Amino acid sequence: MQPYLEESYSSGCDYEFVVRRAYADKHYYEVEDRYGLYFRLNTDRVLLERQVVTCRVENIRDGRLKLELLSGTSPSEDSASPFNEQTLAAALIHELGDQRPTAWDVDELARLVIANNAYSERMAGKWVRKVLRQLTSEPDLASDIELCDDYAQMERVLREIRDAIRNVLESTTVLNDCGEQRGIFQERLTTLTEQCSFYRSAVEYIAVGRHIKVIDSLFSHLEISHYVYHAAEKLEVMMCIFNLLPDLMEQRMGKFFDIVTSAEEHYWKTDTFRRAFIRLLDFYISELYDEVANTVDVKRSDFRNVFKALAIQLLLADPARDADLYDAQLSYARLYRMAACFSTGSPDYLLRRSVLSLSDAMAISAASCFSWDQVNQLSLIASRLSEQVTEEDLPDYNKSYLTDRIRLTADSSGISVAPLRCESKQAVLPPAVMLWDRLQFFTEKKLNWPNAALKSLDEAHRLWNDLERDLESRHSTIEQLRQVRRKERPERGDEVRIAPYAIDPENPNRLLCRIDDDYYEGEGLLPGGNLAPYNVKYLNGINPFRRSNGEQLCVMALVEGFTPDGRYIFSTKNVLQEDLKEIAKFGEQLNCLVVSHANGGWVGFAENGLGVSFENAGEFNQRLCDNWGEDSGKVYGRPLIGKVVLVTLKGTSGLGLVPVEIEEVVDHVRLDQVSAVAYWANHCGEGPDEQEAPTEEEEVFVANSLFTAEQLDELMLVLNHVAMSEENLLRRFHYVSAVRLLAKLTGREQLIAFYDKWRELLGMLNFYAVNNRIDEAHAEQIQQYRAASSKADGHLLEDLDVLYVLSRIGHADEENGLLDCTHQGASQLVRELAAMVMAANLLSRDSFSQTHKEILERIDELLHITREGQEKKSIGREGIKTEFKTSLVFPPNNGMKPDIEKQTHNVLRTLSAFFNTQGGTLYLGVNDHGIPVGIDNDLAYYKFSNIGTKDPYDEYERYIRVAVRDAFGPDHTSDDIFQIERREMEGKKVFEVKVLHPHVELTRWEGKVFERQGSENVLLEGELLADFEKRRSPALRTRE
Repeated sequence: MQPYLEESYSSGCDYEFVVRRAYADKHYYEVEDRYGLYFRLNTDRVLLERQVVTCRVENIRDGRLKLELLSGTSPSEDSASPFNEQTLAAALIHELGDQRPTAWDVDELARLVIANNAYSERMAGKWVRKVLRQLTSEPDLASDIELCDDYAQMERVLREIRDAIRNVLESTTVLNDCGEQRGIFQERLTTLTEQCSFYRSAVEYIAVGRHIKVIDSLFSHLEISHYVYHAAEKLEVMMCIFNLLPDLMEQRMGKFFDIVTSAEEHYWKTDTFRRAFIRLLDFYISELYDEVANTVDVKRSDFRNVFKALAIQLLLADPARDADLYDAQLSYARLYRMAACFSTGSPDYLLRRSVLSLSDAMAISAASCFSWDQVNQLSLIASRLSEQVTEEDLPDYNKSYLTDRIRLTADSSGISVAPLRCESKQAVLPPAVMLWDRLQFFTEKKLNWPNAALKSLDEAHRLWNDLERDLESRHSTIEQLRQVRRKERPERGDEVRIAPYAIDPENPNRLLCRIDDDYYEGEGLLPGGNLAPYNVKYLNGINPFRRSNGEQLCVMALVEGFTPDGRYIFSTKNVLQEDLKEIAKFGEQLNCLVVSHANGGWVGFAENGLGVSFENAGEFNQRLCDNWGEDSGKVYGRPLIGKVVLVTLKGTSGLGLVPVEIEEVVDHVRLDQVSAVAYWANHCGEGPDEQEAPTEEEEVFVANSLFTAEQLDELMLVLNHVAMSEENLLRRFHYVSAVRLLAKLTGREQLIAFYDKWRELLGMLNFYAVNNRIDEAHAEQIQQYRAASSKADGHLLEDLDVLYVLSRIGHADEENGLLDCTHQGASQLVRELAAMVMAANLLSRDSFSQTHKEILERIDELLHITREGQEKKSIGREGIKTEFKTSLVFPPNNGMKPDIEKQTHNVLRTLSAFFNTQGGTLYLGVNDHGIPVGIDNDLAYYKFSNIGTKDPYDEYERYIRVAVRDAFGPDHTSDDIFQIERREMEGKKVFEVKVLHPHVELTRWEGKVFERQGSENVLLEGELLADFEKRRSPALRTRE
């Protein structure tokens, strides 16, 4: 590249370039030279895409040009429009005549119309606001509107802008010559007209002092009926009011957030509300984000409001239908960055905070999994996450946070965020490490994995055994697969076939390519200008990686060199251009598109993709200028640019461009980059070889590319974690079998033995689930395993203890072993099971058969066993207004020991959060999965059983009422705010304790204030409490 630049450019000389992409926030642009090469131009000036600029080359170094902008007002070379910013402004002024405005700038209006879509949409409203701001003497528009009498002038200017734009749209021919851009320009001008109308309404409301009433009325309708007639227009007007009065926006958006989050999300998911809300939130975020993100003061209310706005936006948005309204990835990045700013003492809370902001609002659409060394490079997670976990902590670091819809895990492998399966609250495997699709490449069997309707674990066992035999009949280890056939790495000058597959994220002017060749392997970079010679650009919405029929596009390339990290640098320019020259014939006539004019002359491309230079373009350009001048009296630069011309091929040139001579301008032919790419791909690109079904050796290459050593380690680690936390026995067996197979394919004998034992223990547990007992042979094997167990068995030690406890059911004479399992050394699950088995053995006599049966059912619940014919339906999930408690007497994790005082404290804490937030219902006698289990165990407690002739249900209800009254006061148990109802669900007695609405005063439990956030009761202190009180008071006043 350096020799080529030194040959084509000289330091201190001036050249013309075309602006192709703007990065205004970073103060640089990508510009293209006449040969299709891209360079960076640093400048603070505002340039337009497709604008021709003159730059001076300051120096040539490291294959790059350092450019200085000399002029940035050259005409646009847009192939579809004769206008640039200046010519459109001149035409508008000419059409407006005596109506030429004095209070607003026509040039700025023209810039909005000509600019790219993103700039135009983003700046339309801001331009109207800027016009209004200039009408006042003070810089603060809000204070001027409230204190001055400029409303009439503002209304006049807005009406003038609207009428002028409507005149251009309806009564002039200015836009008729814009070709394909005509509809785009009309849409942009219409949008500006609508913005002016919205601002006129906003100014009128502010002028007469009705703006507060308008917003309150809108909020009231949203809160009461969740509906507003003409919602889009009314929300636009509110947005304009907020734009003019930013202080008011900061005051009232908190109320808006409360209204949105207090109602069911389906009310806002309709197109009318969803799109209007997203626009409003995107405006709010764009106005405040830079300020609050840079100051990083989490105590500020606007910081927290922007945080909420991001969460609500992601809740409402449909990525497929709303991509034109917001940038989803940018919103995620902002949300996680702001979450990382909250002061925390550990990464646990930081990770949890990031996700809980969305826990009851949405499910993350795509799971993601990152290793710790990747975290610093990710835009979605702040770099400080990895900084807070030291290398010494990593081996033992394992924290998971489970919400209603999202599972976030941080462990020694990294960070994983994934949506949950509703039936089991279990995270799915991240798509990047999906096992099933990868294993499909190893076998001809059609795999139908954990979602298959397998009836039994025996059937799953046969499936995995068949797969293992199939794999072993062809190869025994992945390493042997890799050794079957090795490809070579090419050297400099070798010709290889490459497949471009993506744009380089580090440099959008390069393509990432992989070698698609029978002899060579590897990956590398291809300069974008190489792909389609000189001018056919892949960045303009064209996908050059696929042929028109969808096949992968491959091209022949030369290996020119290597990058410092060992990747290849490919070149296709000479190969492709020479191929095209072979197609072209001397004297042949072709249609060509004139692309640009630079110091070297006029250049473009032919309909077959061939790069050409026009020898007599100046003559034809002058003719067009003369014709244009006869109509308007003006001459506009280079009108030939963007025209299709009929040419005759004259030969070749040293630069690689084919010289042609223009015969005539062709108005009836349409030639664009898409058709040129299609032609070039069909004649010069290569699709995949037409072959028969792949051989075993060819499948080896596919598998080899899918299974790297790092991917295998990642797969095994993730599968192991998922299997440990999976509640469903059949799915757990699938995951264990999968990771065992990977261990076998990688030759890890020790791991194979570990997973063999795990699968055997799962088979024993399955036998118990089917037969309600442990087989004697299984019991003996369990004893042997326990005697030989060691720390190497890891979590299998708990599985062995569980199976041992289950094997003691019905053995009332063997209590010593069960007593040992109730000691503190055992896990919580084992202790609870041992206590229940001892109780079941004591009550196994006929007179206690019903109680004995209930204990066995409780054991099934702990082990997540659902027996055939006993399918239980969940009544829902815990959330901001729902809480499940199995008991009022037996606290969780207490070995089924009664502690009514402790459990009552747990209940009162939840009720206090309901009183403070939105109210809610606490179910007594329903487990965490929403399955009714009844309160029979509670009623057997002495407080409710030793009561003589009194009704135990009445005593149970009375106890709850008294506890609530004593804790919070009599005003918390009146019928208008507090109710207790008895229900029968799935044949079980359940109590519903209802808080009908929030209490007018803050409810404190033991001097502390709790807020209901999702399915959790969050303690509020300090600034958090002050902020909560501020948010809560307006909502209560509105309700009253």
